This record gives sequence, C-alpha cells and structure tokens, in this order.
Amino acid sequence: MSPTAVGRLAGLVPTGWTRRLPVEVRSALRDRFGLAVPGDLAHRPAPPPTGPGEVPGPPDVVVVGGASTGARRWAELLADHPQATPLGDPDVLSDRFERYATEGFGPAEAEAVAACFPRPPGHRTVVWVPDGMVHPWVAPVLVRAAPEVRVVALVGDPVAGVLADLAQTAELRPPHPGTWLSDAVDRGYASEHLARMTSVLPPERLLVLQAERCAADPLGQLARTDAFCGLDPAARTGLSGPAPAPAAEQWPVAPEVLGRLRELFADEVDRLTALVPDVDVGLWTMTRPPGRAS
Repeated sequence: MSPTAVGRLAGLVPTGWTRRLPVEVRSALRDRFGLAVPGDLAHRPAPPPTGPGEVPGPPDVVVVGGASTGARRWAELLADHPQATPLGDPDVLSDRFERYATEGFGPAEAEAVAACFPRPPGHRTVVWVPDGMVHPWVAPVLVRAAPEVRVVALVGDPVAGVLADLAQTAELRPPHPGTWLSDAVDRGYASEHLARMTSVLPPERLLVLQAERCAADPLGQLARTDAFCGLDPAARTGLSGPAPAPAAEQWPVAPEVLGRLRELFADEVDRLTALVPDVDVGLWTMTRPPGRAS
C-alpha cells in the first residue's frame, strides 16, 4: 500500500469518508500503520526491551521543570550516578502519561507503566517527563503508577522562561499566536503547579530546586539531589558533562511588554517564595531586576 493510501486510510490526508470515522478509530488506524506522532492520544508505544539481569518496575525518580530550567539536562546528570539507570527517550516517556488526560487509569494501566522502566537490581531509574510539571493529570497518574516515586522539580525566572519558550517555539506556533503566548505565560506559574503536586504527593517526596543555583553550583546541588533520591553522594566522581545553562535565545519584546510581564508575575513570585522559602529572587534578574522594588 502506498504512503498516500495509508495516509488516507489513517485519516491523515483529508478525505470525505475518513472524516466520517470516529476520532478514536482514526487515531487507532494511525497507530496501527505506524503513523502516530508524539502527542497522539491513541499512541501505544511498546515497552522498552529488558536487558539481561534487568527487572521492570515503576520509575523511582522523576524530574520535571518549567521552560528554560534545564530539567532535562539535570535528569541526565542525575542519571549518570553509578547507582542510577539512565532515562529513556523523552518523547516515549511523555506518551506513557499523555493519553491519561482523556483515559482512565487503573491497576492494569499502572502495571503497564511499571513495565516501561527496567533497571539492574539495586539501581534507581531516573526519568525526565516533558511537561510533567504543568500538565495537571501527570502527578495523580504518576503517584498511582509509582507510589514511592520521588519528584525533583526545577523552577526558574518566570519572565526569562516565557521569553525563552517563545523563542524555542517560534516555528511551531498555530495560526492563533495568542494561544501559544497564553500557554507560555501559564507555564510560569510554578506555585500553582507545585501546589497541585503537593495535593497528591507527600512533601517529603518533592524536592524543589532553583535552576539558577543548579547552573552556578552543579556539584553542590547534585549532592543535595542525590541524597534526596537515595543515591550515595560520595559515589559521584564529578560532572559527566556541562551543567544546565539558561536558554541562550529569548524572544525580543518592547520595554513596555517586559514591564507588563514583570507586573503579571509579581504576585506569583511572592506566592512561590512563600511555598519554597529558599528561592533566591535576587537571581531572577529578568523578573526583578536589581534596584526594582519587590
């Protein structure tokens, strides 16, 4: 069957009759013919192969974070610990959770998620879940799939995060850019995301790190993270690569727009520091530049 024919059958190429099929049937056809893409709610990625001596189990440590916080890089550094198992493909990991935005999650689903994280005996799996901090369905599903999971959440300068997010997604925006801008701003409200997490996750199993401190003192913050995750800090010999760094590119905005963003996040910064007192707002020079009253 030609690619065009497969596309028509899967509903990827608009035709009169495929649009009459229910959306779940079109999604299932895309998955059946290997045409599903990340984010397709019907996509069912196969569990990764289990290597010799490995055992499956739920994830032990999940790393999440907002835009421009370096959460993915932090997960990579954490997974380089000799007692940890490296993370897998983030798109695949995201697909493990995305579909439960619209589907139920019971014992069978929890077992299926647990099968996706093989590790050698005695090792702890460390995974980065894209958008795991901002999507409201991830934390409840994660806690049911992995009752003992520990979550590491990175927060950063919210205004810098908005501008970095807009720069990184410049070629991906839909015809209505206001939707994209609204999403970028919503991602900056870390206090809301963390409050949602603590509603289902005991506070002793949530570690909040400031991205700017991780960039400035990666070894010190990694030692803190290792201890929280049940990894021996003394077993780490150093950094396996570069530390996380703020996004180099930011979307340019006029000074008055920057001022509006700062006003927009003024109360959010106060809420976040009340929730996480050791956040140093002085490091957030985009949101609260030196000399600006708090």
